[in-house]
Amino acid sequence: MDDDFKEIHNKHIALINKRKVVMPEATLLEEVQHFLHELRTSGRKIGYLDQRRRLESYASYWGAYVFEQTGVYVDTGLDPAEVEVVDREDKEERDAGSSPPRQVPQPLLHYIRRDDAERQLQSALLSDDDKTPLVILFGLSGVGKSSLAAHVVRNLRDQDFPGGVLWGNLSNLTPNDQLLSFLGALDSTWHQNVPPEHAIVRDIFWQKLSDAGKRALIVLDDVKDNHQLGELLPFDTGRIGHCRILAISTQQLAHLSTPANIQRLGNRSLGGRN
Repeated sequence: MDDDFKEIHNKHIALINKRKVVMPEATLLEEVQHFLHELRTSGRKIGYLDQRRRLESYASYWGAYVFEQTGVYVDTGLDPAEVEVVDREDKEERDAGSSPPRQVPQPLLHYIRRDDAERQLQSALLSDDDKTPLVILFGLSGVGKSSLAAHVVRNLRDQDFPGGVLWGNLSNLTPNDQLLSFLGALDSTWHQNVPPEHAIVRDIFWQKLSDAGKRALIVLDDVKDNHQLGELLPFDTGRIGHCRILAISTQQLAHLSTPANIQRLGNRSLGGRN
């Protein structure tokens, strides 16, 4: 992680942590507005395409926060780069607004292969059965659920999920904040077209995926319980369409309104249905 990007990333995380504690909203709002200015101008010296996309999602997230607090839209676009913009994945450079997000954690230095579990999870994610759009991977803490999921998702083809991969970690964000982050990754200007009143972030997110009409994968890591997962899923499961949701948890997360393929990692793997 380059120093310029790392500095902005750390400030972004610090502000998120401040949102979790009780502090005057006016104080936090002032800090956010200063950070947005710093974030936008940092675009001048950051040339890696993947980092610029991350910055755009951060800017969109905090722009939405400012709108929630003040009702005023703010410019969240990055300043033009003063250095060459480089795609480190050696793919054809594409405009960040039109390229689907591919949010997958970096591989572990020492990953232990579990071929049967990997094949089973991959099969569940690529299933053509739209009646079971939710895959739940559960097991004890520390058994390697997230690393297994990241390995499987990283090895999927782009055409498997042309709408992109969105990966969120619920240990750091509330469901609402995670959806805001997802929206920023999909479209850094989404909040400029949202009705100012009675706008529910969950509805906006699933409507945007539905409007895109492309199969996407949404990974929800470290889900605490049924209630937290329910705050992220659409009221109408039909709006999930051809997309797939992978929920990773230490809990089995049974008895959900959304049909699920439940897989356990640990003593054994199983492909039960809920």
